Amino acid sequence: MALSAQEIWAQGVDRMKDKIVLPSMWEALDHAVPITIENGEFVVGLPSQRYSLSGHLRNPGYRRTIEIILSELAGQDVQLRIIEGTTLTDWERTKQREALAAASREQEYAQRRKQEEVEQSWDALYDRVVRAYSEQPYRQLPQGKAQYLRRALQMVSEAMDELYSASDEVDDLTERNLARVIDRIANNIGAPPVLVAYELFRLRSPER
Repeated sequence: MALSAQEIWAQGVDRMKDKIVLPSMWEALDHAVPITIENGEFVVGLPSQRYSLSGHLRNPGYRRTIEIILSELAGQDVQLRIIEGTTLTDWERTKQREALAAASREQEYAQRRKQEEVEQSWDALYDRVVRAYSEQPYRQLPQGKAQYLRRALQMVSEAMDELYSASDEVDDLTERNLARVIDRIANNIGAPPVLVAYELFRLRSPER
């Protein structure tokens, strides 16, 4: 019959003290309360007023010694997990907090990844606008510049259909990226950026 976490800890503490001759570690071991074994983790808790002792249990060298002893007694490899609190309820609360924190991190990561993808899309559009100008015949002449402007604005308009939110909410990052592309087009043809922006919005206007 497998031993409980409490039985394993009771048998293991003296062996730990024999291996680790350090009074402060002994104090930490004496105040640590075994809670459960779950998913390969041997969970022990310290009361809030004694939680500062957890640093001794987390010391890599000492921790490994403790884990070896616990694994031998448990009949399976376990890793030591130290929490603040000494009950199963405290352990459940700890897991809930960690799950919420992990979900928050995942959301932040997803947002950051989406932002990077958007940035890459705008960078690709910027490169296309630059390349289109270098490929434009007679780009130094007014008619060449006009043809380039028409082509570039069409590129930007098509990209806006994909990169702008369907809700038409203003997004600072998106607006700045659009302004950067408009500035580049304006610089290429020697026109005021506001004029290029006006022509872009006129192109996209359903009333034109």
